[in-house]
Amino acid sequence: MGAKGLIRIQDSIESLQDDRKGTRSYPRLDRRWQDVLELSRQKRDDDKYLMELDSLLHVMERLSIYEDILEHVQKIGGKRVIDIGCANGHQSEVFINSEVKYSGLELFEVDFFNRDTCEYKVATYPCELNTSDGDVGVSVLCLTWNCFLWDGEKTLHQQCAALKRDFSDCILYTTSDKLPVITQYFAKVDRIGMNLYHFSN
Repeated sequence: MGAKGLIRIQDSIESLQDDRKGTRSYPRLDRRWQDVLELSRQKRDDDKYLMELDSLLHVMERLSIYEDILEHVQKIGGKRVIDIGCANGHQSEVFINSEVKYSGLELFEVDFFNRDTCEYKVATYPCELNTSDGDVGVSVLCLTWNCFLWDGEKTLHQQCAALKRDFSDCILYTTSDKLPVITQYFAKVDRIGMNLYHFSN
């Protein structure tokens, strides 16, 4: 990511603090932001801190999405979310003080947030998951998005088939053009918010 990445992230700090897109406060996320920002300045040759800042920025810009997910999971009686494509898992902070447990799935080993209280698995989805009743599959800016559709619509069908196999309920932040394919695999779809849908069988 390099120096340009750090400049872009630094330029986002003030506007982010003024335009937090969530209804609750998250002091531990604010502290992590400051800690990783300082580490990125001290260790400019190590991109992992810039990558975490970028991941954290995306989460902090979308906190309201995860709050909506938590509220809906509670509404349907879900007991655990399995977040597919969780990056560093900073969004686990939204769930940490609720009765809904948080688990994350990511392609690569990273510094996972709340690792002492949340479960993380490093794997490429579809993969083997030990799911049970009350588990809700979740994916925000990962499954169904073009950058993760390695073989186009074929990959989309593979992702949807795996979600149907693993979950009776899943919540996806996706685009409307993907709905015709996703709804082939789920009997019911409810719109929770902008681009946020609950699919169920």
